[in-house]
Amino acid sequence: MDTETIHTSVIILAYNPDKAKLKRAVNSILEQITDFKIEVLIVDDTEKVDFEYFKEVKHYFMPLIYGKRIGLIRSLIFAVKQAKGDYIAFCDSDDHFSMVSKLELQAKYMQLNSDCGLCVTDCIVLKKGYLIPKVLKQKLNYANLLTGNFLFACTFYLKKELINIDLLSELDRKNIALWDYALALDIAKRSKIGHIKHFTATYSINGTSATHTENRLKRAKHILKVNQLRLMFINKYGCKWSTKWYLIYKFTRDIYSIIFKRWTKKG
Repeated sequence: MDTETIHTSVIILAYNPDKAKLKRAVNSILEQITDFKIEVLIVDDTEKVDFEYFKEVKHYFMPLIYGKRIGLIRSLIFAVKQAKGDYIAFCDSDDHFSMVSKLELQAKYMQLNSDCGLCVTDCIVLKKGYLIPKVLKQKLNYANLLTGNFLFACTFYLKKELINIDLLSELDRKNIALWDYALALDIAKRSKIGHIKHFTATYSINGTSATHTENRLKRAKHILKVNQLRLMFINKYGCKWSTKWYLIYKFTRDIYSIIFKRWTKKG
């Protein structure tokens, strides 16, 4: 393989990141052992990332600084368009790769399974100082993903050609930040999703995020956006009536949980 050609681009979307965590994320990527060349693309949507440290490893990657607040989805689109690799991986600024052979394993899997558009792995969740293993047991298909997002973006490894920029632009127009869920649903409809049974990455739960917040309003907005996204895909691709009824039930249950703040017991 031509080591001078970038094979895989790893995208980090940063918004006012913790300096130590961002450094950990970048180091976990630079420590990857591969027989191909990678690049790390950091999109700073706040101009607050301190790139002094990264000057030491500048030849490994190209830091991207966007000059104004453009939002999560536009930052992602910008990074994808700049990426030189045929394959894309993601690592949020507070997550990190926990296996040095992550990218190599996934690249080989994709090579052996040409009908696979997205490869994911098991994941370690870091929550309040505790490490919680998350093993994928669900079938990785469109129907199952429509009922719930059980994948972690830090384990994604996908073909760049399958990233639907028009879909991301639609998310931006509708102010839906759930890009990872949207990509998984879209790729699942057009290709196969593969699974490697290794814990290759660590996902850090941020208690202030919309997904894990204890704030009723934030939680309500998150649930509405999730269901808005699902409706987008149902209108485009359809789904079984049993799935629709389940989603109606799930939405009703989620609203009930907001009213009585029950979801905090589950974290």
